[in-house]
Amino acid sequence: MNRFIIIAAVVAAATISSCKTPKEVSATSGTAESPVLSISGDQNPEQFRSAVSALSARYGAWTDVKMPLSIDLKAPSRFSCTANVTMKRDRWIYMSIRKFGFEGAALMITADSIFAYEKIGKRYISESLKKLLKGFPATVGNLQDMLLGRPFVPGKGSLMPGDVGYFSYSRISDPDLPDAWMMRSNVVGGDDGQFSMIIDSTKNPLLQAFFVEAGQTTGTLLYTDMRKMSAGTVASDLALDIKAGSRNVEASLSWNTDKARWNSNASVEWRLPRGYSRIEASQIVKILSSL
Repeated sequence: MNRFIIIAAVVAAATISSCKTPKEVSATSGTAESPVLSISGDQNPEQFRSAVSALSARYGAWTDVKMPLSIDLKAPSRFSCTANVTMKRDRWIYMSIRKFGFEGAALMITADSIFAYEKIGKRYISESLKKLLKGFPATVGNLQDMLLGRPFVPGKGSLMPGDVGYFSYSRISDPDLPDAWMMRSNVVGGDDGQFSMIIDSTKNPLLQAFFVEAGQTTGTLLYTDMRKMSAGTVASDLALDIKAGSRNVEASLSWNTDKARWNSNASVEWRLPRGYSRIEASQIVKILSSL
């Protein structure tokens, strides 16, 4: 079934989804080694630091988590399934993707690779994470933050108050978002693409969206329905929109936070079934064309 391998690819893409950075944020120089505080327009640095501090305080530490995920592929065709997700902080992400209670595919993301297989067609993917990220300096921890709806510094860790120098920033000029900020990474730029995010500094601070541009692929991740958990706030609903050339992939992902198990010393072992044939990541585009 083509859709199972597509679902595995879509979930992987959710962690590197991308969208063009809004024009209202001006780029400034800065490096991961020596961040320099920079702003767009006449803004108050202390006010921005306060917003980041309030936001980061909502995200607690964790070592591992098991949590069910519902996946609804909306374009280029419709297909729904569930996934049992297990993550070890900063080490790996594992998903068993299921339909009607039976596993149809599985996905594993490690520090340097992405693996996936689907059982009906007996096919698998094995690719370099760096290759798929197209130069975007993401770590496994970054990808975990992206899935959980938590802000981060590309190539480093979760966003902390002392990390504001890695971003240029500006208030959003929208009456519906009076307390929102657009943040654009000073670490990612040029051939690496662009990375930005929107945070809201209201009484209940939250991450609203990630935007990244990498090569010819653009997309966005929007977050809603924030849930307070033992390991901090988690965005239970994610809306994904990826555009790659003339192709468009849309999907929604919903965490079942009521069944989350945090810090239970979870572990998994990745095994590729015998007799499967490998397909290149580039072939996914051809499969999408047939849907």
